[in-house]
Amino acid sequence: MGERHVGVIVDRLRSQEEVVIKSMGDYLSEIKGVAGATITGEGKVVLILDIPELVQSLRGGRQALTLS
Repeated sequence: MGERHVGVIVDRLRSQEEVVIKSMGDYLSEIKGVAGATITGEGKVVLILDIPELVQSLRGGRQALTLS
């Protein structure tokens, strides 16, 4: 992001595929860092993270964010 380097640590990558992101509207509007959701080819609903928004919300201090 600009001249700053950002690292994201993940336990594992599920896969890589092209998806259509559906906005969650008011359902998740108060949760920072969630861009929307998609339905995988297997029929599972998966949340899509908004990494720039997560970084922006954590800016100003070294904080850790844990998602399960």
